[in-house]
Amino acid sequence: MLGAQNVGKSCFIKRIIHNQFKVLNVCEYGVEVLHVKIKNSILFIYLSDFFGQEEWFSVRKDEVQNADGIILIYDISDKESFESSKYFYEYEIKNLCKKSIKKLLLGNKCDLKEKRVISREQGLYFASENNYKFKEISICTNENVFEAFEEFILDIYNDLLNKKN
Repeated sequence: MLGAQNVGKSCFIKRIIHNQFKVLNVCEYGVEVLHVKIKNSILFIYLSDFFGQEEWFSVRKDEVQNADGIILIYDISDKESFESSKYFYEYEIKNLCKKSIKKLLLGNKCDLKEKRVISREQGLYFASENNYKFKEISICTNENVFEAFEEFILDIYNDLLNKKN
């Protein structure tokens, strides 16, 4: 998971792993492991939660170089978080990740309709220009969270399966 501070990276992981929502006032870094059964396979999914700060670049670099998928998240009510998504794409994902990496762009906090500053169309445009899947979600209300994650994991699984065959 990559994105600016306070966009919901840690909350997304907590929602996926524990189906809980809790506003976190501290930055967390960690790796959660999730076991998912798809057909006759069990996938070990490592969800790495990276701080949004620059000083964690070397940690992110080591993690993203071998990833099969990456989730980039921004806050639809925060223009700077969307702009930093472009930074993460341009300087980290595009340069460090495998060319075949699966990418998911999440516009979080879609429940805050009255505070929206980034339109759905802006998210879709950025996603389509840079070969991302795209979803708007609300971690708070659980809107589209599991659907987006399940589709993304299935996409990675199918890609890995096709590479074996």
